[in-house]
Amino acid sequence: MSRSRDLENSFRLSENWALWLILIVAAVIRFYSGYELSLSNDELSALTRAEASSVHDLIVNGIYIDYHPAGVELFIYFWIKLFGHSAFLFRLPFILFGIGSVYLIYLLAAALFSVSEFSILYSVFARLYSPGLFFSLLTTLYWTDILFAKESEKKIHLKKWIGFILSMSICTHIHYFSFVFVAVLGVSGLFFLVRKNRIPYLLSGLLVLILFLPELPIFIRQMKTGDIGGWLAAP
Repeated sequence: MSRSRDLENSFRLSENWALWLILIVAAVIRFYSGYELSLSNDELSALTRAEASSVHDLIVNGIYIDYHPAGVELFIYFWIKLFGHSAFLFRLPFILFGIGSVYLIYLLAAALFSVSEFSILYSVFARLYSPGLFFSLLTTLYWTDILFAKESEKKIHLKKWIGFILSMSICTHIHYFSFVFVAVLGVSGLFFLVRKNRIPYLLSGLLVLILFLPELPIFIRQMKTGDIGGWLAAP
């Protein structure tokens, strides 16, 4: 029994070291790329729109003409007011979301994800992709914990439910793809509910929709117009 426990502890220690190595590699690549790469046209567009004189001006002239929820553009607006226009600092929170996504996905394919050109590129760009992925994965983590806990653990954990609601709500304000993803995830969960979780699960979904209501006028306006510079036609 003792030998088995020692082997298990040794395995966990090795796994932890491997995970730290993966995260360090992922961080080094992303920080280097974020510092060396020039800003993309997409980033420059977001940065230019974030130069609005007020939040109202940003929404009317910078968000209505875009096809994304307001969350990231509003974040950029306040971020550059606090930290200026340095390309690296502009990208820093998005790089951190990209590294955090590696951690959240490590049980599946962290080693591949940490060095994948696709994941590096979209972790570096100061756009909606790395926070969208991060909070989609975080929602999935809470969703899994809530619905597939062991029988002995299937009780109401307030922190898990709060995390589930907040991460899902943030997804709805980042990108409509992440919105659709968590919506499909939420509907899928209906097939795995146990009696104890039904009411809090349904109330969670309702609360997420209520939290999206302030952005509904933006969504409706975006559906009526073309986007920035005619890059995409109106839906």
